Amino acid sequence: MRNTLISLAFVAASAAACAAGYDDFVRANAAQQAGNLELALSSYNAALSAGDLSAAFIPNAYLGRAQIYYYNGKCALALADLDAALALRPALVGGLDLRAFANDCLGKTDAAEADLNALITTAPTINLYTTRGDFYWRHARFSQAAADYAKAAELHSKRGFEWRPAALNLLWYAISASRSQSFVVADFVAADFVVRAKGFDLDPWPGPLVSFYLGKSPPDAIYREAAGGDNPSQKKCEADFFIGEWQLAAGNPAGKTLLQTVPANCPKNSYVAVAARIDLHRIP
Repeated sequence: MRNTLISLAFVAASAAACAAGYDDFVRANAAQQAGNLELALSSYNAALSAGDLSAAFIPNAYLGRAQIYYYNGKCALALADLDAALALRPALVGGLDLRAFANDCLGKTDAAEADLNALITTAPTINLYTTRGDFYWRHARFSQAAADYAKAAELHSKRGFEWRPAALNLLWYAISASRSQSFVVADFVAADFVVRAKGFDLDPWPGPLVSFYLGKSPPDAIYREAAGGDNPSQKKCEADFFIGEWQLAAGNPAGKTLLQTVPANCPKNSYVAVAARIDLHRIP
């Protein structure tokens, strides 16, 4: 009897030990979803150092911790975790795109581009084309950015809902195609843009901005549209950014002045404020 009790106690203790890493992993996921990144990070650390986490969960634990590191600006730590995760599971969802961002953060643009290319080869989706287009735009590779935004806009007519409104990809195509790093050569052709915009619903926002780019609406009409309906302050920021970019591409100095208002007046982490800051650093 005594030996049986000892054996049962050993089995129970072993089961508890084996559950420790998994419990930490579950706690980390829940904390991350709740926005408690400090608890999530400590729990991922515990799960990965426990030594008993199932191999099926280890890549996801590395990915979760990498997401927190990247959010906190610790790109080198994020990259190390992503390399570890992808070595274990090369097709890990969310791994390649985050590694591209981490590499870009560290100035490793060739590695970032390679990951984005691999993603698009595997799954040529609207979101991935816009993600690579954003990457090219950040690095002033405007012709390549324009090609990706154009492809994303084309796919909108063939696929279902995506997070980025179709008209927004048309706008990014236009401001990319109308620019080059030297501000001398541009790939934008007005007649071509008219063809690309056919079939798109330009009534809901940001469609009125496309109408402005088509020469059908003056700026004051766009600002009236922005002031109505939901999120007027966000629409005003988008109007300032895209009108400023359009003026800039046309050689109008008022464009730079308008662009300067975006990071000053809009939420600092909004996509237009981030994009405006990037462009203001490279505008002569």
